[in-house]
Amino acid sequence: MVIICADIVARNSMGASLPLISEGGALLVVTLVALQLAATVRAGRLARTEVFIVPFSARFPRAGALLNGIFDLVGAVVLGTIAWVSIRVVEKDVSAGEFIGITGMATLPTWPFRVLILAGFAVAAIEFAVRILSALRKMGSDAR
Repeated sequence: MVIICADIVARNSMGASLPLISEGGALLVVTLVALQLAATVRAGRLARTEVFIVPFSARFPRAGALLNGIFDLVGAVVLGTIAWVSIRVVEKDVSAGEFIGITGMATLPTWPFRVLILAGFAVAAIEFAVRILSALRKMGSDAR
């Protein structure tokens, strides 16, 4: 926040932005979202329609567990696909030597950000897979 505020002051007082703030900010926002996604999934804090699923799961536990398992399966497939595709992006960034910023003034390599994004999505996909196993166990225990 201090860096962003300093950039705002620089834009208003000097008419120019600080180096790397815009480009770095764009990569940092995506990186931070990717890194916190697995914790959000684990805590069950993803945006969903709680108005429907909570009463439905209370009334029909096995069907609710199945519905939650399907939600988790879709999440695992989508995030796993994003992670899989991100591998090629990381490879391209490393091999091409991708950088952000202004050459000669300030630059940063993009690959560390891309690796963190890849790791965040991969761990979130694994967390969804763990939740699928939990839903399957819940369906099996409610059958008894």
